[in-house]
Amino acid sequence: NTFFLLRGNHECRHLTEYFTFKQECKIKYTEEVYDACMEAFDCLPLAALMNQQFLCVHGGLSPEIHTLDDIRRIDRYKEPPPAGPMCDLLWSDPIEEFGNEASPDHFSHNTVRGCSFFFSYAACCDFLQANNLLSIIRAHEAQDAGYRMYRKNEATDFPSLITIFSAPNYLDVYENKGKQCLSALRC
Repeated sequence: NTFFLLRGNHECRHLTEYFTFKQECKIKYTEEVYDACMEAFDCLPLAALMNQQFLCVHGGLSPEIHTLDDIRRIDRYKEPPPAGPMCDLLWSDPIEEFGNEASPDHFSHNTVRGCSFFFSYAACCDFLQANNLLSIIRAHEAQDAGYRMYRKNEATDFPSLITIFSAPNYLDVYENKGKQCLSALRC
């Protein structure tokens, strides 16, 4: 009966203009409707804690965020900047070799997105342990089956990271399935 929205990387002025949402609002409604949507997007939470065990976030981790309090301290009521912790929560991705990294680095520049970082399995497990969490649930990347369970955290034997992508056939290109995560959510 209840659902919660989180801010994603597309809930910003730059991408709503690029992907024609602004134009669509102006044609079908008015620019005031678009402006109201942007104000609403600026108020969306960047993350949510589900059942005191799961951090839900659109993108992923940041080298500048170590605790849940670090997330709470971010001023989210604005357009996302091109770098920094707010940007990272919206734009970061797990490294391709997640769980089998050759490098000990926890973070590396995200060359695919052109901003933010790739984060490693070790970065994920360290964050989970520091915050007494079971897993991170994210979106941001289309998955063929609609979801992906990453390497289990050795301390909990539970996937350290889960990607859930709810848009089927994303961009009419990916032919992916869409999934949803249903649970009792306490924000």
